[in-house]
Amino acid sequence: MKSFLRKLFMKNNIIIDCKNLAFYSSGIAGYFKPFLKALIEYFDKYHFILTAPYDFDTNFIKEFSNWEVKIVPYKKLGNNTLEIIYYDFVVYPTALKSIDTYLLISPYYDFIIPLKFKNRSIITVHDLCYWELDRHYSAKVKFYHKLLLNINISRTKKIVTVSQTSLKKIKRIFGEAIYDKSVVIYNTFEKNIEKNMLSNFKSSKKTLLYTGGFEQRKNIKMLFYALRQLKKELEIELIFTGNFQGNMQLKKMIKELDVEDIVTLTGIVSTEKLQEYYMKCDMVINISLCEGFGRSNLEAYIYNRPLVCSDIEVFRELVGNYAFYCNPYDSKSIQKAIKAVFQNSKKDYMINIERFKFEKNKKTFIDMVKDILAK
Repeated sequence: MKSFLRKLFMKNNIIIDCKNLAFYSSGIAGYFKPFLKALIEYFDKYHFILTAPYDFDTNFIKEFSNWEVKIVPYKKLGNNTLEIIYYDFVVYPTALKSIDTYLLISPYYDFIIPLKFKNRSIITVHDLCYWELDRHYSAKVKFYHKLLLNINISRTKKIVTVSQTSLKKIKRIFGEAIYDKSVVIYNTFEKNIEKNMLSNFKSSKKTLLYTGGFEQRKNIKMLFYALRQLKKELEIELIFTGNFQGNMQLKKMIKELDVEDIVTLTGIVSTEKLQEYYMKCDMVINISLCEGFGRSNLEAYIYNRPLVCSDIEVFRELVGNYAFYCNPYDSKSIQKAIKAVFQNSKKDYMINIERFKFEKNKKTFIDMVKDILAK
């Protein structure tokens, strides 16, 4: 009887891994927040337990009452890498075992799923850069991510991918059987333009907008190198958004590559301010070496801004011939693509925007969760 009641109670709980929402405001967090809100609203008879190493912004779901935040604290070890490993391998899995819940949902895969959740969990695989960019990561980093993903793919019920390109790469590495548990749910975007965004701004320089983050695979050093050469010929500036104003590594790179006079680090910006940057820039640039999706490419199309990006498979999938493509390893190729934008303005090319509509992808996400809960 006690076991039966426990199972009934567990059926009403859904646990959400919110570590990325606590650490970041864009990227994975930006992708997952709208879906989390949709789940909480749709499954109003369920109780959502949002777990994270520390408190985070929950204003986006404040209108609902069927959720709570559970902080999973961990001991400070004086070493950031060791703390991450300790949390992912020990602290968080141990905490999960003690929470009565039927389903576990995570917007990433970077912790060990306890056997308790075998076939009762959903993870998301955004990209496979640790496989693709072998020489860009240390052996320890590659081993860490490959180990976690191998363990979790064998335990999870569903794997969410953010593009058909990512799904194909997962299949190539983990085998055809991966299709049985994979669902493609695209990154989504809804445009909301305010009239006051359209006025009172005119720069004498050509403005490039970058919103893609600062990881090794983002290829920022090559971007700065290309712009250093280009500023000798053109009056240009780069708006660099994100929480990087205090990043000493980035600031050192900017200084060493002599682009301090043309790079503006904005810090974290509001959704409205980011939209304003998109609408007023002369082009969007994204020369990443590896991506699972590439949200800024979609945003460039949505806001009808010219786009310069890497000639990689996933970008071709997303925006087709809309972009001015370049070889991300070749500075001259990057410069040529940027110049082409200024010469040709933009490309008149339509992409299949329907696959990125939020309502369409929300339904896919909800149907996936419904299917698991019904079993």
